[in-house]
Amino acid sequence: MRIDFALKPLEEVMPWGTPPDQVLHWYGLTYGYYRIDLGNVKLFDYTPEVMTHWAVAYPGADSDSRVDYQVARLWEDVIEALAPALRPLPDRLVAIMADPNGWQEQCMGWWGAQPDTEEAWDVFDLATAWVGQRYLDSGYLNPDSDVWMWSHDESVFIQWDNRDKLVEGIPAWTAQHGRCEITVSDFIEALAVFNAELFRQMQVRVDAVEAGWCPPGATIDVPHLKREQRERPWLFAQAFRLPPVIDWLATEAACERIQRET
Repeated sequence: MRIDFALKPLEEVMPWGTPPDQVLHWYGLTYGYYRIDLGNVKLFDYTPEVMTHWAVAYPGADSDSRVDYQVARLWEDVIEALAPALRPLPDRLVAIMADPNGWQEQCMGWWGAQPDTEEAWDVFDLATAWVGQRYLDSGYLNPDSDVWMWSHDESVFIQWDNRDKLVEGIPAWTAQHGRCEITVSDFIEALAVFNAELFRQMQVRVDAVEAGWCPPGATIDVPHLKREQRERPWLFAQAFRLPPVIDWLATEAACERIQRET
């Protein structure tokens, strides 16, 4: 597993806002490309057919098939999903991860047939929250990509289902449907390398800003930029703290009830 990313040249980084109130900040400076390389499969990688469609529809469009966005967004979403991903699932819940989207639809159908009570909501929440916590958010993309990260025993599973993700009827992502299993140690190492390399490259940018670089007409709060560069790595370290203990017995009971009643 490798987070394949590149920051765009500084001259291609656009400030945020409208003149005369344009600004640029640490997040904005991470503008670039990214995808998750799993060897034979690459997540967040657009299909050749979509790239051809965009080249025709938008002459001069970027030819890089990786996602074109702030790399910090992937970094933040990985951090949010990291602790739940590293908390192993009980044996009885692993089967549900064979089709997370199908499970969500099944739970929604069950909930829609229930009276509007706090008990029904509690069952629904218990049955679905643990799946959502292991979902790697990409709702800022159009279309998004359905990716989950979860663990069982000594392995981490990275799973995807993009069969319904289309651009003008064309499959958007090269990774259509599947699952990859890696060791917990390899998973952690890949994310640690990503974290270290992102902040190494960003330090070069912070140094350039401190030396005087700034897009014409924009402002950069240099002290705040330096503070973010110094403090953000702490968030990555904190992400390894396990979340509050989950009541797996109650979660399993809720799942079993929905399975029984649907």
